[in-house]
Amino acid sequence: MKSLKHITHGIVNLRSTISRFRVKTRHIVIALLVLIVALIQTHTIWDFFGERADENGLFHYAIGFFGGDFNPIWTGYGNLGMYIIYLVYMTLSLPFLLIGKFDSLEEYAMQMFYNGYFVLVARYTFAVLGVITVFIYAKAARLVKVPMVLIILFIIISISSTDAICFANYLRSEMLVGLFVGLSILFAIKSDKKIYLYLLAIMVAGAISSKISALPMVALLGVYSIYRLYDKTISWPHLIGVCVTFIAFLYIFQPYVDHYEKFLSTTNIGVVGLGGGETRNLVRTYYYSYSERLIQVYEIFKSFCGLPIILSLPLLVFSRKYIKVVLPALFTFFLLIAQYFITPEIRNYWFLPAFILIRFLSLLGVAGLYYEIVKLSQKKHLLSKILSYGLIITIVTFTSIVLIKPNIENYLNQYKWAESNSSIAQKYIEKNLLENEFILLESLRNHLIPNVYSKDNLKLSKKVSRAFMYHRSKNTFLNKLFEDYINNHYYRMIGVDSVKGISQISLINVKNQKSINNLVGKYYVTTSYAYNTILKRSSKDLGSQQKNQLERQQAYFRYMISNPLHKRFNSGRGPVIEIYHITLTFDEYHGESQQGDKSFRITN
Repeated sequence: MKSLKHITHGIVNLRSTISRFRVKTRHIVIALLVLIVALIQTHTIWDFFGERADENGLFHYAIGFFGGDFNPIWTGYGNLGMYIIYLVYMTLSLPFLLIGKFDSLEEYAMQMFYNGYFVLVARYTFAVLGVITVFIYAKAARLVKVPMVLIILFIIISISSTDAICFANYLRSEMLVGLFVGLSILFAIKSDKKIYLYLLAIMVAGAISSKISALPMVALLGVYSIYRLYDKTISWPHLIGVCVTFIAFLYIFQPYVDHYEKFLSTTNIGVVGLGGGETRNLVRTYYYSYSERLIQVYEIFKSFCGLPIILSLPLLVFSRKYIKVVLPALFTFFLLIAQYFITPEIRNYWFLPAFILIRFLSLLGVAGLYYEIVKLSQKKHLLSKILSYGLIITIVTFTSIVLIKPNIENYLNQYKWAESNSSIAQKYIEKNLLENEFILLESLRNHLIPNVYSKDNLKLSKKVSRAFMYHRSKNTFLNKLFEDYINNHYYRMIGVDSVKGISQISLINVKNQKSINNLVGKYYVTTSYAYNTILKRSSKDLGSQQKNQLERQQAYFRYMISNPLHKRFNSGRGPVIEIYHITLTFDEYHGESQQGDKSFRITN
């Protein structure tokens, strides 16, 4: 009862804090600035080239919630991001329904199958959250009196950075994790007031509910809770209250998740390493030694943040003035990256929350050096003033040349103003092949392969659409929506009366006569990106079982691309799409293979 009383007291304090907040002109200006900057960052709104791998793991679930079933079943990316996107979708649907643009919510939702509206709205939503994250770190810097000029530079560098632009156009749950990480650091700094320790608990729960990889953030909450107990900011009942708040918000943010089981499975992955230390996927690169992993992590940070940011980190030795924020920021940075040194698989987007954090640490290091230099000349006022202005001009000039200018050039280079090769190929297939020819769709890298469907094979069509991955096949709304689209709209929209047949293909035994001859006469759709991944794959790091698998896949691709090339699509953007007409019978192929004339061809 006593801990409940403390929780209630904390909520009352929070309400009191909110009631004292007044919207000022500067708040409106900042809000508009955030919306405009995110709009500029999300260049795919103006120059759309299709969905990217795994983006549907967030926004397709959000559309599935339209039917009233809010249990996504799958928790790989965390549920909180799905719910946020759902709320945005529902809000934006209101004006469309009111003006009669769509007759129903189902018709509004059906856009997921024929345009990029939903993925672009989701990208923009997360881009807004990313820009807010930048301003949160700026707020933290301002709390410890970092010079405003340096804070402005930090904001400009962060919103124009390679990672900011990349992930404003690539929907990743790590963007939401980054928001909660920034808020966690801000509230940790201010945790000398009890209410902020409760808010820290909520933010850590939010980070974990965005993606389970944020689980190490519990250590930040634990350290600050114990520290505030030690310095008597809170008492034991408050500590219990903070723990209860954390657990309660885990279930508020993700009501359908078995958190105990999820934590156990995540801990097991952390101990064993993602992939268990073995190569599980032939199309991915694995790093088996700690030195390899360290080098890869360094290359990722250099690529996204820039070498000057990394080289400035030793300047943190001068940041004693900002120690109140340096300590939680450094500790959090360690929590965010340490877990990936025990896994052989390393992806650049995993470090998204840490990219802005390393820039923030760089800001504190530069500000610390600036403060120490100016401090040395304080006895001579004129010299101090000249030195201060000189340092600021030098820092601004240097960062503008080596960071901001390349960032802006990188952003402008993103605009291609060209349709994707996949989209061009899809329109060609729909117009020229779909009614009269049987289409084979490569399943490797299938997010790059054109999507074509058939009323006669709804099960396969659902698989091709990628809308039913990760248990989304259990969502009634999505199933009915797709079936309605295929049965009542798809053929009319693409201008066909029928589809001869479609299939997905991933591997055949080229030594089996029936397997090859059954393909003759069909048209095979692939991307050079898929088969080059396998044909150029080294077998040095593979065990005997994986080597055999690689050999079978290489033999399969050699056969498929040894057939006559019907058409190549490379005038657009993105990976090249190719269509092969399968004409080689078993006897013809193996006769030619023995002569060595066509069996191996790699194109870029």
